[in-house]
Parts: sequence; C-alpha cells; structure tokens
Amino acid sequence: TGEMWKNKAPFRLCLNSLAAKEIHWHCEHYKGRGVMRKFDSGADLAKEIGCSLQKLEEVVEAHYQVSLKQDKDPDGGPFPAYPNGKSWDEPSGKTGCGKKFFHNCIQGKQVATEVWHVAIVTPVIHYCMGGLEISVKSEVVDKAGKVIKGLYAAGEVAGGVHGNNRLGGSSLLDCVAFGRVAGRNCAEYMLGKDVQPTDLWKLAGGAPGTEAKEEKKAAPAQGGAAAAPAAAGASAGTYTMAEVQKHTTKDDCWVVLHGQVLDVTSFLKDHPGGELAILTFAGKDASAEFDMIHPPDVVQKYAPDAVIGVVGNGSAPAAGAVAAAPAQQSIATAGGKQPEAPKGALDLVDADAEGLCGCIKSVWFMVRAFMMQIFRTIFFTGNIKFTNDRIGLTRSAFFLIFFLVVHAVGNLHVFLGPDDFNGYGYFYVRLYWTGFGFNANIVEEYVLLAGLLHIIVGLKRTWDISITNTIRSGRLNMAISGLVLLAFMTVHLFQYRLAKIGTTFPVRPPKYLINFDLNDLLHLRLFWTQNTEVPIVMVRDIYQLEYILFSDPLTCAFYMLSVMVFMTHGILGWVKAVPAGALGIPKIHHMKVNILGCVIIGFIGFIYLVFPVFCYFSAPKHGHACDDALAQGLLNTNATGTCGNLEWGHFIREVPAPGQHAEYIR
Repeated sequence: TGEMWKNKAPFRLCLNSLAAKEIHWHCEHYKGRGVMRKFDSGADLAKEIGCSLQKLEEVVEAHYQVSLKQDKDPDGGPFPAYPNGKSWDEPSGKTGCGKKFFHNCIQGKQVATEVWHVAIVTPVIHYCMGGLEISVKSEVVDKAGKVIKGLYAAGEVAGGVHGNNRLGGSSLLDCVAFGRVAGRNCAEYMLGKDVQPTDLWKLAGGAPGTEAKEEKKAAPAQGGAAAAPAAAGASAGTYTMAEVQKHTTKDDCWVVLHGQVLDVTSFLKDHPGGELAILTFAGKDASAEFDMIHPPDVVQKYAPDAVIGVVGNGSAPAAGAVAAAPAQQSIATAGGKQPEAPKGALDLVDADAEGLCGCIKSVWFMVRAFMMQIFRTIFFTGNIKFTNDRIGLTRSAFFLIFFLVVHAVGNLHVFLGPDDFNGYGYFYVRLYWTGFGFNANIVEEYVLLAGLLHIIVGLKRTWDISITNTIRSGRLNMAISGLVLLAFMTVHLFQYRLAKIGTTFPVRPPKYLINFDLNDLLHLRLFWTQNTEVPIVMVRDIYQLEYILFSDPLTCAFYMLSVMVFMTHGILGWVKAVPAGALGIPKIHHMKVNILGCVIIGFIGFIYLVFPVFCYFSAPKHGHACDDALAQGLLNTNATGTCGNLEWGHFIREVPAPGQHAEYIR
C-alpha cells in the first residue's frame, strides 16, 4: 500500500503471548538472531515505544472491539478488505487493504500483565518481481511478445513467473525449476538432435538401479536434542568454551553444535543463509537455533570437514554426539531409466496461447470479461456504497467504453447525410419515455451515473493513494488525463446535448425505433425512410450544428487533442485493468488482450478524429424531405438550416445583441 513511506519509523510487530505461542520456534530463532525482543509487561513495551500504558491499552481495546464487529458482521464493514470483502478496521481499511481476519486478540485491560515479543519491521528488497519476460521454455521474449532466439533467462532476472506476488520460498524453486528448463532448452537450441539426455542421479554420483534404503532415525542426544553427525576422519580434539569464544571473526569462526566444535570459516561464503546467520553465533553454542531450521544430517552433507572436536575437559565426547547418517536413496526406477516427465500445466497453457487458436481464445477471454462486467454493472449492482476499492472504477470504465463504441458507430451517420444523422439523434429522443420524467432517456441517465461514479472513485483513489507522488513518477498520469477529459466532456455537453438549436430538420422516422424495411436497410437507412406515406417530423438539426462548430479550426484542434487524451487515458486504464483477478483473464493471454484493447481504443479514437476533419473540409448535404416539408408549410422560404441553400461553405458567427442568442448564418 505504500503506507510505510507516508509514516515515520520505527514500525513494531507486537505479538502477545497467544500469537507468540503459535510461532514459538520463529520467536526463539529471531531472538537468537537478535532481531526480536521479549518484554515481560505492557508497561515495559509502552516504555520502549515511548507512549503511556493507558494509550497502549486504548489502542489494543479498539482493535479488540473491531474484531468483535468483524466476527458479527464480516461483510458489513465500511472499508475494502484485502484481498477481497469488507473490513471494520479503520487504520488498515483507509489504505484500501483492510484487515478482516483477527486471531489471538486480547482486551485492553490484559495489556499490562501480558508478555510481548516485539520486532522492528522495515521495507526491504525480499524478491524482485520484475524482470525479463520469459516463455515456459525460459526463452526471453521482446516487447512485442516474440521469442528472442537463443536467449534464455531463469531466476530473479526473469519477471512475471509468479504474477503480482509470490509465496515465500518459491523463489528458490523458481531458480531450480526454470534453471533446469533453461539449460535443457538452451542445449537443444545449440546441439539440436545431438543433445544427450542427462540423469541427475548419475551426475550426483549415484548408481542407476540402486535400491532405496530406509532412512534411519537420528539418535537423540542428552536433553532430547537431535545429535549432530560426526565427520569421518575428523579430529578428536577437545576444547573448552573459553577457547571457542576466541574465534568470532569472519577470518576465524567457530561454533558449537550439540557438544561438537565446528570451524566454519571456509564454509561461510557457501552458506545459503548468508555469512551473518553464522557469524551471529560465532564463539557460541548455536544448537537450539540450528535445530529449528536444519535437518540432523546437514553438517555431514555440506560441511563434513568442519567438525574439529568436542567441548569438554579432555574426556570423551558427550554421549549421543554422533548420529547415524541416513542412507542415500535412489531416485532411479527399475532398470536405471528415468520416467519421462509429464506435460505440465504450463506447457498446456503455452500451447493454448500460440497460433491462431491462441488469438481466438484471447479474443474470447477479452469479450467474456468485457460483457460480464457490463452485465454485472447493469443487472447485479446493489445499493451504492462508498468504498476504497476499484471495482466501481473498473466496471464504470467498461460501461463507458461500451457506450463510446456504440456512440462512435452511431456518429458515423454524419457521413451519410442529414437524414441519417438527425434521424439517429431523434432515435434517442423517442426513448425519452424511459427517462423517469426527465428530458433524457435511460441510456443517457445511466451513462451520466457511470461517468460520475468513475470520476468520484477515480479522484478519491488518487487522493488516498497517489496524491503524494510527483508528476514525473507517472503515478498521476491517469488522474491528469482524466481531469482533462472531464473538462472536455463538460464543454462538449454544453456544445451538443444541452445546446439550444434554432433550426429544425424534417425527417420521416420509421414506425418502430429502427427501420425494418429491406430496401432501406440495404441502403443503411436505419433511422429514417423514403416512404412518403410516413408523416414528417421536425427534429433538432444536430447535423447543421456539427458543421457549424467544426467550421472553426480552433474547435477542431481542441476536439482532436481531447480525443488523443482519451486514447491515452483509455490505453493506460486498459493495461491496468487486464491483470485484475475479477476479469478472469489467464496471464498467458494478457499480452494479446492488452494489444486487442489498445487496437479497439485506437479505432474508436480514429473514428472521433475523423468527424471534425470531415466537417471542416466538406459541404453539408441536402435533406431528402426538405422539399416536401417546404410544400407542407413546415419550413419557410428563408430557411438557413440544412434545408436552406445547398452550397453553404463555412459559417461566421453573428455577434448577438444583449439578451439574445447567437445566430449562425451562411
């Protein structure tokens, strides 16, 4: 959430006795490493924090009360929870990642006598989630999604393997699994058919066909601890702890494990946990911490020569100091033949994403996700709730894109002439009965609500999450482009939808909302008919308005610039939305769906860009029913609209007298 960067360190992880008991060995290990402290009372903890005991009790009590609310009404909280659901916890909830699971909670009155285990936590680079994108064959792919032949990557240099996050420990598995995949495919790329199969057991020094032997249990040492194995041929020297304590540097490091003395100086650089993990216990007995995270045979496997003797006064080694080494187990099958690895799920997914079939599936996932969000927005949205998640932002954005597609296609009627374009506008007017008494139809009202929802949620999330970022960081790109679009849409509404048009245009609308006459449909006359038996209706002349507004080059430039901002905003938002789990698009298809979405948004933008250019460089057409309307007295002979002179070019605006509307003349 980035909340740590907004607040002041140090940040303390405080575990009460119930929580510490559940992860006892972790606490002991971290205390041994010096990164966790134990406090015997709440007063001691409050003193460490620098606050009063009363304040600490108040905070714990508030947390306890929230846990009761969450247990009673888990879905009724006012804050969005992580990873989903609702939360009653305000401190975490206002970040958008509310806490919804409460375990081992205690009341405020228990704080004073409670035993606490406390550690300082801080942001660190634990694992790099980004990097080179790779295929399931560990091949590096370029920005276009194409494989770069002969280039392979594995481990932390590769990104996207784990999605947006990864499970603890999976990074090592990532290195091993994709390291082997990369090696195998690299060898095949270099050697082709000459590549030879490898047997890990042979490489490890085993013999194919060796029967698996039962692993013997390590004999317990005195005190119940598992004994550390003794290395064959190790020196039988005896050392006192005082002697061991002299060897505490990186160049001379000894430790004690279950009565045995180990010189681990040469092993430090090879320790998977790093040098510091061993140096922390240099000159000390590390048996308890060692047993928490190591199997009993680890010394014999990885550092058998490290054992140099035992702790004592010159007598025999302590009883139980030697453990039986487990017998090696064969991983080969009968006859020494390795079983063929089954085709994994990743291979199947990769195959599904390739070729024409993969493109079709990507389209299917995109359309399904898009339509599901539309249907959920219209039919499955409950009462409005103000939360801090982005569900409302995503769904409203999808609905607005859907409307823009319909609107852009509808506006193409301007190329067909005034009958088509004005008939298309009248189509929406005929739906005013659905507008609940307002001078609008239900589609326009829903679009308005979706737009307001998108604006409000977008601004709120920007204020809560990104407002502290700089413009150069790029985190405010969506907010800035969104505000530009808001300004443009406000101007656009007053220019078109709310504009008072002085002229009207005669149209013969079809009996039903859409023309079903076959001859008219073949000529793309969806919203008007040439049938003279259909009565003429005078409608708003938005065709004339289009030409009037776009006769001004500055208006054209403003409109086209705003359309390009829309394209930028749409593409940025699309790329952010595609990986969302709510859409259900498999990761292997994200690249193709991103490209498809960008193409669609680009096409919509292209349609809108064409309108002002077309109107600026072309002359308006004559209406089909103008002569009949004039004959019926619906128009006067001085008509200056689309039914006036056929050869109007650009328009000039006449300065109105005070209190009068401006009139447009040829």
